[in-house]
Amino acid sequence: MNTNNFDRFFIFENNDYKINEVVELIVIILKRWSVTSIIRKQQEVRFCPYFYIHGMPSSDLLELKLALRKSGYPPMDGYDFHGADFNCESLMRDVNDISFYKVRFINDINFIDDILLRSTKAKEIYQFYVNEPFYHYESKQDKVVKIQVKSLDMCKRILK
Repeated sequence: MNTNNFDRFFIFENNDYKINEVVELIVIILKRWSVTSIIRKQQEVRFCPYFYIHGMPSSDLLELKLALRKSGYPPMDGYDFHGADFNCESLMRDVNDISFYKVRFINDINFIDDILLRSTKAKEIYQFYVNEPFYHYESKQDKVVKIQVKSLDMCKRILK
């Protein structure tokens, strides 16, 4: 698949999803919208999406990150060490097949605007919500898609 080097944001509303189902969805997205190979790929050509899950309890978020790591997709979340403040540059760092991290994960909805502001790439924001959109970003130059879904299976069918 030929996919452009954009900063893509996949924003989901938590609806008591099972952790293993969220991991499956993230892996589907990574396989379709990420190029991390350093072989014949310069940094300008590599890309990896950002993920945010709105309303997920911190204990579930930790469980999700552990499950991603166990599945071979360790997430980076912009915190360089225990007790550190959020570091946008750290989260935006190059993801490639020799870096430890394989997934960019946003812990707080308030960090999304900072990342969008600092990004120099074209941006695509895909928001999947249950009842009403919860993240509001409008841009004439960036693609913003808001899709109402009832289940993660619906998301998977849309994103495959």
